Amino acid sequence: MLRWFATVTALMLSVPAGAEDAALKIGINTFPQARGNSFVGVSMPATLPWAAIFDTLTKLDDSGRADLALAVDWKNEDEFTWVFKLREGVTFQNGEPFTADAVVNAIKYLNSRDGRLRTLAGVLHMVTKAEARDDFTVVLTTNAPTPLLPLHLRQLRIPAPKAWQELGPDKFAERPIGSGPYAVEKWADAEIDLVAFPDAWRKAKAGAVTIRQIPDVAARVAALQSGAIDLAMFLTVEDEPSVARAGGQLVARREPSLWYTTFIPTQDTPLKDPRVRVAMNLAVDRQRIVDTLMAGATQPATQFALPSSFGYDPELTGFPYDPERAKFLLADAGYYKGFSLVITLMQGTGSDDVYQLIAADLAAVGIRAELRSVPLTQYVKYMRDGTWPGPAYQNGQSLIDPIETVNRTWCGRRGSWHCPRRIKDLTDEARGMFDIGRRAELAREMYAFQLLDPPGLLLWQGVAFDGVGPRVTGYRVVEDVIQFDELGLK
Repeated sequence: MLRWFATVTALMLSVPAGAEDAALKIGINTFPQARGNSFVGVSMPATLPWAAIFDTLTKLDDSGRADLALAVDWKNEDEFTWVFKLREGVTFQNGEPFTADAVVNAIKYLNSRDGRLRTLAGVLHMVTKAEARDDFTVVLTTNAPTPLLPLHLRQLRIPAPKAWQELGPDKFAERPIGSGPYAVEKWADAEIDLVAFPDAWRKAKAGAVTIRQIPDVAARVAALQSGAIDLAMFLTVEDEPSVARAGGQLVARREPSLWYTTFIPTQDTPLKDPRVRVAMNLAVDRQRIVDTLMAGATQPATQFALPSSFGYDPELTGFPYDPERAKFLLADAGYYKGFSLVITLMQGTGSDDVYQLIAADLAAVGIRAELRSVPLTQYVKYMRDGTWPGPAYQNGQSLIDPIETVNRTWCGRRGSWHCPRRIKDLTDEARGMFDIGRRAELAREMYAFQLLDPPGLLLWQGVAFDGVGPRVTGYRVVEDVIQFDELGLK
């Protein structure tokens, strides 16, 4: 522990005078609830600080393929065994050397009783064992053929193993130690102070980074205008003039998540009938909503997958806007007078305006949608218990490998809400399939079938807007991960 304090002290002394001016300041709506325990979350905004502190085993390139990170090469010895060669010369921020033992310890924790409760354990549930073949070779064993394992491992942020074992998850979360370009100087309730780690293999361009929690969008815009922050995350299209007046630029970034409204057709409601679910999809003018509220920064989805998803089918055209056809299908299903339903939304996601337009389109074909917005805690409780007040709820999912997502969240959960026999057959076959070509065929079959028996109201790839101030250089986001080693200041 003395070594950790000495290391952070040295990092603080390495930041030159005038560090406040040299610090790149970021404003974001929320911090990870688990602070520096990177096993707990897998998506923005929770992962933003972790991208500066930790390194992952792999990362995604701009086209959505697995790229080198802490792993520099990999191959499968058989359908259940993967061998990863690791980057040499990497050091953790407390001086520990990075070796295969760090990966082994991370996987061992995820398979422990406590680790299995963490979000990342669900993502990497297929990895059952890790062994060090030598200091820079690790062997991973899976419980099923997983040809896309390198893609999934982009979520595995590696903590310093000795510090993790000495501190335990809770204390480590207060002072997280990784091998990324920035080390934690202080983690307070509303501010995280990071200093450049000089021995990082991904060198920082700024001397320091300060991340501030500013929940209100208007407050983040005001902070950008005043110079209190240099980068304001998660703004809206309407904020563009304000960002421009501050000398900055509003940048749209596509998120690695598909927006849709999940249907629960197992409830005794009209949504049990696939004709009704297709009709709802035909009733919504997605392009108008994208153009009106998102300045055309994304596109209506054509399938329950993203363009970067494995097996994405560019030939599928999705659901057209056809309210007359929607009315015909509703009448054919016996709902010529329409019906009412509750759609549950999550507060604070900026989706209210979107769903007001969706509700108006549904009303035009006779479907009366009551929009019920609930706090995150209540939303999570509904998700956990399945006690939704209606048969539809706002959702978004990362879909790098949609077959795995369907297996884990739709067909693999107890009391699944939507797992038709055809989808179950396709995903079961894919789960035992290591042939990449055949697996892609199965994925495309699944996407096509979902347009006939939709699991939700298909919307678009998520898009977020960031206000980039005039001092910022090297701002780049790849699949929801800020490239902190490229960020700098003029």
